[in-house]
Amino acid sequence: NATQPLSKAPKTTVYDTAGGPYTHNFDPAARWAKVIVTGGGGGGAGVSNNGYGGSAGGTAIKQFDIATATADIVVGAGGSAGGGTGGDSSDADGTNSISATAGVSTTAVGQGSGGDINIDGGYGNGDSTTAGTLHASGGASYWGGGGKSSITAVAYGSGGGGHRSTNSAGASGVVVIEEHF
Repeated sequence: NATQPLSKAPKTTVYDTAGGPYTHNFDPAARWAKVIVTGGGGGGAGVSNNGYGGSAGGTAIKQFDIATATADIVVGAGGSAGGGTGGDSSDADGTNSISATAGVSTTAVGQGSGGDINIDGGYGNGDSTTAGTLHASGGASYWGGGGKSSITAVAYGSGGGGHRSTNSAGASGVVVIEEHF
């Protein structure tokens, strides 16, 4: 169980290519896992003389005893520039279901679900109603800050930046699985 001492270093697998489902095969010797799931970030957008950053995807973190041989993984895409909604991410093994919804524009953040810890993504700044908001940053995710204006978000699940004429995409989500022995 999760409180027993480790017999060797954990094995970490990172799924960061949008899409799926991918099949994760647990090492038969692994006793428990820690999983971090983050949804894709929303794309930044702009209208007229205003810009607004996309919101970040949520994150769920869970530790559990491994009871199955495999898990199905889905990694959410980042939302497209111009206000696109990101994609949801998930990890499901038949016993545990951990998911994180995507960030959208400034109207809603992504949320984690099914974790021991569930974290909302951050809101992007700026808005589409206040004149003069020309450069806006995307929302920060568990992994770091969002994009700025036309600079694409890099940290997993962070929101894209917004500008009145040039916007950036949100970053893809991620599923990280640490297997402990």
